[in-house]
Amino acid sequence: MAWDHTTFLIQVALNHLGATPLLRTDGIDGPRTQSAKALQFQELNRSAASRFKNFKHFTSNKGGAIHPIGVVFHHTAGSFVGSLEWCKDPEAKVSYHVIIEKDGSRHQLVPFNRRAWANGKSSFNGRTGCNGFMISIAFSESTYDRELTTLEIESAKELIEQLKKSINLKFENITDHRTISPGRKNDLNPIEFKRLQNALEPIFKL
Repeated sequence: MAWDHTTFLIQVALNHLGATPLLRTDGIDGPRTQSAKALQFQELNRSAASRFKNFKHFTSNKGGAIHPIGVVFHHTAGSFVGSLEWCKDPEAKVSYHVIIEKDGSRHQLVPFNRRAWANGKSSFNGRTGCNGFMISIAFSESTYDRELTTLEIESAKELIEQLKKSINLKFENITDHRTISPGRKNDLNPIEFKRLQNALEPIFKL
């Protein structure tokens, strides 16, 4: 559900004051999420090399084993808390492997060798059904409403560096939902995806 102009202005004012963001009133930010208080997450053991906190969450919204060859970037269109809770709701039948918060912390819902339910009808390099061979990484809210934060991009870079080693990830196998589902999905904003690509490309020139 799209926000009206008044709600948008209220949100901007609250963000400026550092207040808790408003939650959308669609399926992502439904009544259970709106009534929730601030959530506390248990941090996983962080390697000395990691700048960012990592959290693990359980969801039944996942499929069988996959052998990923690439990464699809998404935005959730909902608030961070709402998106996370929606992915944990069995009725949603939606999930990402990881949602990156604005402060760069990473929240993993699905192991990288299991199928997340993120892409729907999709194809990449002539191969259909991207859930079966791609890792899905999401940013909260909409990249048409805001820019990605520096910390989000730096966290994505750190994660991509890890995946480059663990699955032999190639730069040309990094894409977004808009590209694999043209006409059906619009995330990421092309401007923000280009910023992200420019930040990630140097990793593959080392």
